[in-house]
Amino acid sequence: MSPSILSASSSSTQTFDASLIPLPLFLSSFTFVPLVFLLFTKILFPIHFALHQTKRRAWILSGVTAIIMTTLGLPFVYDFVRVGGDVGEMNKRRREEHGNRELLGQVLCCGYLAFLVCDLVLGRIFYKEHMTYLRATGYVHHPVYAVMMVVCLATHQEYIFGIATLMEFPSFFSSLSNMNPRFRNDVLFSALFFATRVVFHSCMSWGFVREWVKGGDVTTMGVFFPLMALPLHMHWARASIKGILRRRKLRSSTVVETLQDAASSTALLFDPSVPLSASRLQF
Repeated sequence: MSPSILSASSSSTQTFDASLIPLPLFLSSFTFVPLVFLLFTKILFPIHFALHQTKRRAWILSGVTAIIMTTLGLPFVYDFVRVGGDVGEMNKRRREEHGNRELLGQVLCCGYLAFLVCDLVLGRIFYKEHMTYLRATGYVHHPVYAVMMVVCLATHQEYIFGIATLMEFPSFFSSLSNMNPRFRNDVLFSALFFATRVVFHSCMSWGFVREWVKGGDVTTMGVFFPLMALPLHMHWARASIKGILRRRKLRSSTVVETLQDAASSTALLFDPSVPLSASRLQF
């Protein structure tokens, strides 16, 4: 019998139950996120995040959410790494040793869900010119991931997102560089992006696929979610590396042209056949 959208085998059946979504936790997260935005724009850094600084404002919630998600998700990442990506063994140990990390997983999913909703609402009001459709900053990305968070909560599979939170780490550096260009480091960002969203993401996807193929303790949804974003992450990593190489080539060309212009001007200055007024160096 072919697996359903939520289960790969009878041992890993997960049915959608909306009552599993902890509404008090979501509502508290939904209250916390706008307060963070208010704290940065009105209390801590009112000048830096003034009303006309829409680009800086657009990255506040992304940066704060990224560092919180990455930090709180480390226990799930540890569970995954210490068993070498064996999802079945990871789930077994989680249940035996940590009570399934249920509350922590709910905090992560509810917190990220609140961020996605609030970023759409606040973005429409305060920085709508920086909300896009195809990039990870708005109208397509946020609703898709919001549905993923709801499904994870309603099927008791919060651990999937818990493992994936490591991939939010590059977003923290991206947010910092957009809020303050002094922190921009394209090489560091690309290295972190490749390590987390390509290498780690590939390992995570392979772990879930391997467990699903052998009919183990993982659902079809658990395979689909990690695989869904992997091609996009690979495309972004390739674009990031190409951008670095292109900018380096452009800078090298600019330096060469400057040196050539200086050499040409110097040659004209000391060429006795060329009047001084005709040279490009005027004193």
